Amino acid sequence: MLILTSPLRKNLKILSECLNRTIEELVVVVMDRPRHKDLIQEIRQAGARVRLISDGDVSAAISCAFSGTNIHALMGIGAAPEGVISAAALRCLGGHFQGQLIYDPEVVKTGLIGESKESNLARLREMGITNPDKVYNAEELASGKTVLFAACGITPEL
Repeated sequence: MLILTSPLRKNLKILSECLNRTIEELVVVVMDRPRHKDLIQEIRQAGARVRLISDGDVSAAISCAFSGTNIHALMGIGAAPEGVISAAALRCLGGHFQGQLIYDPEVVKTGLIGESKESNLARLREMGITNPDKVYNAEELASGKTVLFAACGITPEL
């Protein structure tokens, strides 16, 4: 089973075995952001291919649950709302999802998650989060008894 906190190469090996493909046949989607520089390098060094996207991480996550998309995984740091939406969609589709809070501004590198790691940890404690490093699965992030997901897309006029 894939485990978010395991080494990337190990997770790619597990994914390749589950999909009956070689690691070299895997395509991992990653948002094209400076914070993902090392992740992109690590994926490529493991032998998998990387498809960079500028936006659309929810649709990329959904694509992982359909055969024929040639997208086998989505990896990287994204925003929490998109993570919950992706978890709900993948739960409905029977896909696999894991996510973890990233509360260190030095890791996220966007300036959008608070002034310091310590203040973010204090805020999480105030919200009742006792284990900020917990890895969440789709059932925990989209925890309703019944989950419904609907989406639409906007495309340019042809």
